[in-house]
Amino acid sequence: MLKQFRLEILLAFPILIYPIFLDVYYSGLVYSDRFIYWFIQSIIFSIFMVVYYAGLKKDLLEDVILVTFIAAIITLMSFTIKPFEVFVTSIQSDPVFEIYSDFEHRYRAHGFSQHLNFSYGVLMGFMAGVCLFLGRIKMWYYLLIPFMLFASFVNARTGVIIFSIFLLLYFFSLLRSVKGLFLLFILVVFLLILFVVLYSVNSDIFDSWYFAVFKDIFSFFSGSGGGTLSVIFGDFMIFPDDVLGVLLGTGESIYLRSYGNSDVGFILQIYYAGLLFTIYLYLYMFFYYWRVGANIGYLGWFPLMFLMTFLLMNTKGFFFAGVPGVKVLFLLYAYFITNVRFYVNPAWRSYVSK
Repeated sequence: MLKQFRLEILLAFPILIYPIFLDVYYSGLVYSDRFIYWFIQSIIFSIFMVVYYAGLKKDLLEDVILVTFIAAIITLMSFTIKPFEVFVTSIQSDPVFEIYSDFEHRYRAHGFSQHLNFSYGVLMGFMAGVCLFLGRIKMWYYLLIPFMLFASFVNARTGVIIFSIFLLLYFFSLLRSVKGLFLLFILVVFLLILFVVLYSVNSDIFDSWYFAVFKDIFSFFSGSGGGTLSVIFGDFMIFPDDVLGVLLGTGESIYLRSYGNSDVGFILQIYYAGLLFTIYLYLYMFFYYWRVGANIGYLGWFPLMFLMTFLLMNTKGFFFAGVPGVKVLFLLYAYFITNVRFYVNPAWRSYVSK
């Protein structure tokens, strides 16, 4: 089974070697450690886990969903119970808590996890989407979605966007049958009722940070300006001054620079390691899409969402790091590469690519 992933490992070596060269050449630890953590925790550990679960003859995905659900419950309790929030915060050493320490009730960073204000929320939105499609096999998976979606909502709105894309794919999949059309009608009615209830309870809720992401998207594509997307694709589009720097990088991180800084993933990568290296990163991830798509269908929801999640995460942040959302994404990749061919849960053969 290990031989299945030899290309993933082999093709990752340039991603590890070039940042090490840059950090040695410029005499400073910038991003090489981040790429090493990503490789070990996301790729090597994922391969180890699928091999281990294959030996146990257990379904890895079910345990991933269980752990995600438990984490979502902890987030819910942290958000609603102040003493519990204080306790959970006290046993973690994440600098993100200092950012929101002055708020009477912080509006994000709730839960027991690394990288709460981005990758964790993305993970929750992604797993809520997984449960959406799993619900076609076992209806009880639908019951888990509100908890995971809430955990995403109060931590990172990017996860909500990812779930929304999942929802669109799910809607399209329902158009194939009369039963699916009926279920689609029920879902639309439910969403309309939810909208009316939320608006009647508090009409200002859609102006809050939690819903502002949808306003930002509309403002960006309508050309009216303002919002997070306008900043990302405007102020944060910063490149090296010379051609050599653009092509090969400067070895510098501009994330915390006092002037001309950016937190856009691909901009950080271009500035640090160059356009050629960044193109290789994207080709590497497209290889993953091609590989898993060859197994379960290029238009299957997992290959599409694997690729879409990477594109979103590497725009909103630095994807190549050992953080929760990235680790679980690669873990599910390894699961689908092996599971569809070999063992456990044959129902996936008929549902995974629909």
